[in-house]
Amino acid sequence: RVWPCVRSPQSHAMSTIVTFDALATSKAIAHALKTPSRACCGVFIGAPSDAAVSSMSTSTAVTDCVPLFHGDCTTSPYFEIALEQVEAHAKAHGKRVVGAYYAPARREDAATTPMMESVAQTLKTQYASAFLVVMRGVDLEAFASGATEEAFTSAGGDDGRRFEVTKANAVRARVRAFVRGDDNVDIVDFDDHFDELAKDWRNTAFVVAS
Repeated sequence: RVWPCVRSPQSHAMSTIVTFDALATSKAIAHALKTPSRACCGVFIGAPSDAAVSSMSTSTAVTDCVPLFHGDCTTSPYFEIALEQVEAHAKAHGKRVVGAYYAPARREDAATTPMMESVAQTLKTQYASAFLVVMRGVDLEAFASGATEEAFTSAGGDDGRRFEVTKANAVRARVRAFVRGDDNVDIVDFDDHFDELAKDWRNTAFVVAS
């Protein structure tokens, strides 16, 4: 089953199909739900395809998520350091940073921040199809309860892109298990890592059942 997360307007230009796997989606949502009253942000790692899916589209497969910061996502002095480490990690695995996400502190807010817009623009200089999505609290709550299948809102008018998430039921199950604390596995971002270097921002212990 494919779960459509973001509805983008139709375009006659070359479009990009962005497919999120269950692990990437679950990590991003868990990060946002960990501190629901505070903003958070992170990036997505994936494998962009150089080949066209058709004469009108290319594809990007999002395979992982790296949580960056929570609380202050506007002027973090460590953002560049964190992004460099993530980019090196992605490159070591033959992938790259393909997009970013932002979860506002206010449940119904869909606005991003100047810093996140700047990050998105920087990513686009390295990968033209890089994207930025917003995760609103109200949407995440609705998703967690099963009331909706849409958790991401496209930021900045990603014209011509189609966002899809596979294994929606696995995502729901993993997010609910995280909220309940079933397996006692935390989500670590760079704020946590800089406070205690032993904490692994790669979150290798966070897995999703197939």
